[in-house]
Amino acid sequence: MTDVDVLIVGGGWTGTSAAMALHTHAQANPGEAATFALLEGHPDRLGGRAFSFPHTWKDADGNERTTHFEHGAQYIGQDQEAIWGLVQEAIAQGLIEKDALVDGFAARFPYKAQVMVVAGQRYQYDRDRCLFGIGGVPPDLDLWDLLGSLVFIQAVEIYEQAINVLEPWKSPKFVTDLDALTMDQWIDGFQLPPGAASLMKVSVEAVLSVQTDEVSAFYFLWYCACNGGFLNEVNDEQGGPQQYYLSCGMDGLIDALVAPFRDQIHFGEVVESVTQTPDGVTVKTSQGTHTAKKVIFATSPASAKKVAFEPALPEAWQKITDQLMGTTTKSVIYYRTPWWRNAEAQTDPAKEGVPQYTGYCGANDYPVIWVMDYSPVGPAPDYADQGCYALMTFTIGDEAKKLAEESGPDAVAKWVTTAVADLMNDSRALWTSDQYLGVDSFEWSASTPLIPGGPNTVFKPGILTGESGAPAPAESFDQPVGDLHFACSELARKRLSERKSPFPSYLPNWKDFSGPGIYSDWREDVGYMDGAITCGRFVAEQVLVALGKAKEASAGERIVGWAEELVAKAEAEIENWLVGPAEKPPVVDEAQVLAVLSTFCQSLYDGSALDIPKWRAERWQNDAAALQNWVTETLVDALVQNGLLPQPPATPSSGGVATAIAYLEEMAKWASELLTVATGFTRSGYQLYSAFEPSRDPYTKPQAVSDVVQMTRLANALMQLKSVEPYHPGGDAGPTRGRFMSLSRGVKARGA
Repeated sequence: MTDVDVLIVGGGWTGTSAAMALHTHAQANPGEAATFALLEGHPDRLGGRAFSFPHTWKDADGNERTTHFEHGAQYIGQDQEAIWGLVQEAIAQGLIEKDALVDGFAARFPYKAQVMVVAGQRYQYDRDRCLFGIGGVPPDLDLWDLLGSLVFIQAVEIYEQAINVLEPWKSPKFVTDLDALTMDQWIDGFQLPPGAASLMKVSVEAVLSVQTDEVSAFYFLWYCACNGGFLNEVNDEQGGPQQYYLSCGMDGLIDALVAPFRDQIHFGEVVESVTQTPDGVTVKTSQGTHTAKKVIFATSPASAKKVAFEPALPEAWQKITDQLMGTTTKSVIYYRTPWWRNAEAQTDPAKEGVPQYTGYCGANDYPVIWVMDYSPVGPAPDYADQGCYALMTFTIGDEAKKLAEESGPDAVAKWVTTAVADLMNDSRALWTSDQYLGVDSFEWSASTPLIPGGPNTVFKPGILTGESGAPAPAESFDQPVGDLHFACSELARKRLSERKSPFPSYLPNWKDFSGPGIYSDWREDVGYMDGAITCGRFVAEQVLVALGKAKEASAGERIVGWAEELVAKAEAEIENWLVGPAEKPPVVDEAQVLAVLSTFCQSLYDGSALDIPKWRAERWQNDAAALQNWVTETLVDALVQNGLLPQPPATPSSGGVATAIAYLEEMAKWASELLTVATGFTRSGYQLYSAFEPSRDPYTKPQAVSDVVQMTRLANALMQLKSVEPYHPGGDAGPTRGRFMSLSRGVKARGA
């Protein structure tokens, strides 16, 4: 029996981070130390949803080597300060090797070919020739799918930037109303081209591992707002949260960090019940009984549902713990060679044109939604092959449930290798080929012991904002239930001393309108390992204060400079910027559609007429960000010139806070109108375009096409041309890589 001040239930990143915070506090303040113990249900490992496993293989010399792969959480980004800081600290202290931190983007950079399946259509493309430099967008994506995608991003930005991440139920009504809809209903409600809808759905499903009809639209937008915005969240390339991983395994890092207090960790302790009395808390496990003054329950809400609580949890927490987790089967497929790279194509003229795949594939409603090259590499900057070759796949949602129903020892191998073979159009991927060596997989589902799914618990309509006038269950987030404190990645919250943003919602850049604003970091990295760490630290501090062993923290001076005056003088005006889009986009007739297309195509054509000697002499580069600014303002100009949209408000050159607020309010209204008009134009244009059906009789004379079809084809060709041209004089600087941006962001960037 253990009797301590604090019992921590769960040894994932949240629980171990809470333990590290208590240990660090005790080291710094011996007189105010809180005794603690950590209970982990697994018999011999920590990490929770971060689950490393060893794979043994032989190198070219026949030597046996072992590499750690991940069944669960894997990637981190440089902007994820909590986990990035722990990794750097571990490297500095020699706890892990410096070369254990692998830049996955740089490692696969020499290879170019990628695959996306959008609305059932397979696109194979060179990642350096993405449409307008937007990573992950095939160069031959149709005009209407591109415009539809831009509309979706514009909509997501308007909504996510209006959300109060700390207290989501306090967000404006035009946003909270979306908690009555599923994400599927919200996407389909736009009635935009199927390719755009497919790209949006695959983004949601890849992030959450659930179908879009299983999650609240408001929840997904809140999730985006907590994580630096949708565009940051889906960035699988440089600068995104999926750029780096550890070759030593996440479990290896956790084991190194908890070494100073490992004797306070009890393995194989599956918690069965938690009983609160005036004398404290009693926790009964599969191994015995423990008592404490406070308990930190550091598991997913869905895991907590398996435990009997006495007295019963409040109704709000019962609803929270009743939510589903994602369903994911993550597989690592091993091959004799990296056949997908077709490396000989770099030097053999006979192989010219053979695709050299990066290993990256994405697909909506497909047996695997995501594929990545997961082959171990040597140290930077060469990232040389080590002789072990692997592809990682994710099967999620309904497809993962179908896979779980398959039987036989080779069911997973057949499923994932057949999908990869179809994606890369190469039979060498198949489990029957001489290249195949084996597969390791792990199923995160409702039947998984201890953790009933992955990566996260997702919230259905009503959890974040309430139903039928009742208080939102989310109002219980961060609030203890007696002496019981819940903590998990799904509830990520930073301590006051760690916050950098001054407000729980997005704040526009009111002093430099050409630059981006700032997303609130108060719940930064919800659903990520980084968020688990910050939540563990937050709750540990909360418990220390409750025990009288620490003083309540203050925000101090952690305020972003450009927002300080705004927060001090104009906080009450924030709501005035948050303007929702109109409900009914206009119907745009064929003449107006053609007029806008004509203007847009003319601008694309004019913009492609480069002074070739000039750009060669000045060594212009492909600047994706500048190109995206240009194309978004070109489209907006086409809508303005043809009378569908008013001019954007003029950017003030000076005037202080009052002038800035007035401008931001007008810009919010205009951006909302832009969304409405762009939705109507894209919907109407696509309907006109898709109404044309070419003759299926090859012996008839060519069928005349409509002007909309002709102009669309011209726009498609001009977009591809413009996308590959050097755009910006970059000197010796290398090309930048871009991500999708909203329609209005390009307008803001030019200071309209």
